[in-house]
Amino acid sequence: DHDGKISPQEMRAHLKSINIHLDILRMRLELEGAMSQMIVKLPNFALCMICFVLGLYTLSPAAGISVVNHQLASHFELSSDQLQSIRTFDDIYDFLQRFREKNEELMPLSPQYWCETRYIQHQYD
Repeated sequence: DHDGKISPQEMRAHLKSINIHLDILRMRLELEGAMSQMIVKLPNFALCMICFVLGLYTLSPAAGISVVNHQLASHFELSSDQLQSIRTFDDIYDFLQRFREKNEELMPLSPQYWCETRYIQHQYD
């Protein structure tokens, strides 16, 4: 009756014209068997994945790392506006000079903290 639902009576009436591809049927049955085995293994996988993610968060907490990254970005002046203002080679060299100075502020063994000012000279080629 072409309503989209196949009744047993319609199947019996068209039984001689129905083609069954055995290779596709076999593949489908193998897939369903593999899926049923996967369903049994899924809870174990989920438990292992949850333990793995919790272990990663314990060893490397994302919140603490993101705070450090934001502090470093603000210290080194790495905002997108400041980086987009670099257009020429002179701007690049000025940025690198500022970056080096900011890096020395973070290094406890930098000449800024340990050398006497009369012995510090910045000379370039």
